[in-house]
Amino acid sequence: MILIHGFIMTAGLAFALGGIACALFFRRKAWWLKAHRRAGYGTTGALCLGGLLAMVALSLSGEGHWGTPHALIGSAGIALGLITPALGSLQFRHRRLRPIHHWSGRITGTIMFVNVVLGLVLLEIF
Repeated sequence: MILIHGFIMTAGLAFALGGIACALFFRRKAWWLKAHRRAGYGTTGALCLGGLLAMVALSLSGEGHWGTPHALIGSAGIALGLITPALGSLQFRHRRLRPIHHWSGRITGTIMFVNVVLGLVLLEIF
């Protein structure tokens, strides 16, 4: 189950990087905002599902995991993965949220990447 969790969280990272790429490189295309939004929602869904799988797997195994940097950074990544699309939707009504949404997306992607590496280290793969 932990392996499935890893694949889902890595998919969340891929969605996040896709959303960032849409915003950075494809803004002149007519479809960029639709793809950017879908990538954000895909990120949120994958992070929620992956976080739920991690909690279930750890409760079934009886191992303590919440004290590790991977768990703490992962929790922050999930929270930011929920906040960033909300900020993106709200920025159309409140323009001053736009830079917060931009930085939130960048920070979320960075945190997710670091956490995937920490997960690989935890599994002794990397």
